[in-house]
Amino acid sequence: MKMEKPKTGMCFGKYRILRPLGKGGEGSVWLVLHTETEQLWAMKYIPRTDGSREFHELEMVKRLRHPYLPGITDLVCSKQAVCLIMEYVRGQTLRERLQEGRRCGLTEVLHLGICLCEVLSYLHQRSTPICHLDIKPENILLLPGGGLKLVDFGSALREGREAEGFGTSFYAAPEQRKAMAVVDERADLYALGSVLYEMISGVRYGSFMKKSRIPGCPGALEVILKKCLQENPRDRYQSAAALRRDLQTLWRKEHAKGRRLPLYPAIILIMLCISLAGSAMQSELTDRSGKQQTYEELLREASCAKDDQSILCYREAVFLAPSREEAYLQLQEQMGEDGMFTPQEEKAFRSLLHEIPIGSRDMYEELLRKNRPGYLQVCWQAALLYWFESDLSESRRMAAGWLKKCQEIMDEMGMQMDAEGKHATQSDASYEWLPLYRVLQSMSQGYLQPEETQADKALAYWSGIQAVFAENACEPLGTSLRLLFYTDTCNQLVFYLPVLKQQGIDPADIRQLLQSIRENLQNSLLPEEDSELVGEAADALETAERVLESG
Repeated sequence: MKMEKPKTGMCFGKYRILRPLGKGGEGSVWLVLHTETEQLWAMKYIPRTDGSREFHELEMVKRLRHPYLPGITDLVCSKQAVCLIMEYVRGQTLRERLQEGRRCGLTEVLHLGICLCEVLSYLHQRSTPICHLDIKPENILLLPGGGLKLVDFGSALREGREAEGFGTSFYAAPEQRKAMAVVDERADLYALGSVLYEMISGVRYGSFMKKSRIPGCPGALEVILKKCLQENPRDRYQSAAALRRDLQTLWRKEHAKGRRLPLYPAIILIMLCISLAGSAMQSELTDRSGKQQTYEELLREASCAKDDQSILCYREAVFLAPSREEAYLQLQEQMGEDGMFTPQEEKAFRSLLHEIPIGSRDMYEELLRKNRPGYLQVCWQAALLYWFESDLSESRRMAAGWLKKCQEIMDEMGMQMDAEGKHATQSDASYEWLPLYRVLQSMSQGYLQPEETQADKALAYWSGIQAVFAENACEPLGTSLRLLFYTDTCNQLVFYLPVLKQQGIDPADIRQLLQSIRENLQNSLLPEEDSELVGEAADALETAERVLESG
């Protein structure tokens, strides 16, 4: 396939270019739309030139999985260029934030520094360490919820290789500018120090400033930054973990002074840890009146509190017992009560799962995973929320990811299902959802395998939905979720109907399935509060019947 230089409106395979997003180390970055799924992605266009490293960034990043790194989902190649299809991250760069004409406060500097230390530790501690070598404000994306993404691995190298000419002035370590120089992780720590220097002072760092005081910088942070910015790597921090420890120590001292710290979702856990310093009660927290709150009391308070306060209660409960599933399940139930898993709720849910406690290398989700039965229940409920109640563009793919996690946990637990989806090794009533899981898991495969054709996806969906009604697999679902399932089924059948007919599916079979939905709606005793969902299901059913008959 011939590739011209990207332009707005142009198509590259199944992706249509919407607008430019910026430039990276090896090419330009564009916002693109997947024409089949209506999902937004970022596309990095890397021209092929003699001696170019067009596959370099792909090889460096495609195996990386971390909350603070974007993921690569697809690759489009031609003789002229390579296009990487990556996660589209909404937010502004740190450079844009700094250009707003203000310096960053101490708490914001510490927050960003700690988060970047976490992702650098992940990169540097891999079996073959990776050095980013171009950490700068332009490559740090700030997310609306307080998280971040470290992007553009165009200069990245395996540790111990020559890096002459890599990086950006004001941020690249001195050894990166030397001929035949060999770099390691300490070059990234120099760049991080330069970024934090600019955030706190409002000016870019230059080596001529090494003996000067840092404008507007507290003494304790100045000591940390000057250690990062030593010209000789041996005089710097020797690891991101060591730098992170000093930043966290300063964070604790600032909190002890009574300074008000912002509730960034990615650092709420840090605040909770600090608030418990000196307390021997690991199963309790103190409320505003001084009373000690248990895990169960926090859950009761969360169930009746307003949204923001409710989320904070769940976070506190998770902190007390990160491997217990009750807080997650109650939060999921609360988020799904109105039949809509909103983007704000989805962001709060993922933020909670992805927080990393002080002193731990694992996210909350990884700590919960140690409780396999509980984690399995949380994964299943997450899959249902994304599958039936989310209108996010990537909701089905997210649901497919959670269903895959379910399968991984069941494999670890030794749970085996027969052809009917019944479990041979588990008899607990809490696993009555397994028949429906088997069907959804089968239907979701196309979302995890983008190379499948639309016909493959349509046939997989048709096979799965037939099994649901043949086995009455949605019976274990609550009334609201069952209504959402009927609505979704009708909408999906309308979407896939032309392809199903092309593949030889008998319209009479589709008509019979729609009739089953109608009978279920007529025969069910439905609560009054579900009347709106009933109306939506009935409307979707009528649309599906009309489209079927008109075709």
